[in-house]
Amino acid sequence: MKNQWGSLSGTWFWSISTSDPRFRRHGGQRGNAGTKDEAVFKLEREFTRFMAETEKYRR
Repeated sequence: MKNQWGSLSGTWFWSISTSDPRFRRHGGQRGNAGTKDEAVFKLEREFTRFMAETEKYRR
């Protein structure tokens, strides 16, 4: 989502919503980026990390 107000106006905000305790740490599931592409990259990287650390999906 694009921030429209305040000091972060014009930047992009991303987050992952989950009940998994690994994403309860501060900053682990959300962030800001300067561009939409950068926000998508960061979101995908964090989600991939989440999946890779999930026992069910390890190979």
